[in-house]
This record gives sequence, structure tokens and C-alpha cells, in this order.
Amino acid sequence: MIGTVTFVGGKSGTFSARWAAFLESGDQLSATGAGTDESIGLHRWKTVGLTHVSDGVTALGEGELALDGRTWTGKNFEWK
Repeated sequence: MIGTVTFVGGKSGTFSARWAAFLESGDQLSATGAGTDESIGLHRWKTVGLTHVSDGVTALGEGELALDGRTWTGKNFEWK
């Protein structure tokens, strides 16, 4: 998966995101998302947002973004 996220605000704010996933079958999925973020430490943010995937799935994601490792750790839940 590859993507980009744009954050607006300082210690808290909003974000928007765009992703593409390249599946082993050769198929592709794309997704758009938006949500909120809040600083929880040096280069770390709590995030909550909704993602809409091109296959029709909508997911609620809650987690933590760490800039030092460029990682997001959390959970996604299907949103109906």
C-alpha cells in the first residue's frame, strides 16, 4: 500500500488521506479518508477517521501515528 496524508493544525486538527493498494492478484484498490488528530507526545498523534475504499467498504480507524518510524498502529472497524 502507498499513500499520502495531509494534516492541518498544530497540536490538534484534521487530516485527509489518499491510498492505493496493489493486490497479489494484480488488482488495485483505492481509498480516501478524513479524520481528526491530537498530539500525544513528541512526534506522536492519536488519530480517528473514516476511510472509503473503492470496493464499497467504509472503515473507522482509531490508532497512533509515530513519525520517527513513519508508522500507524491501530485498528480498523467496518462501518455500516
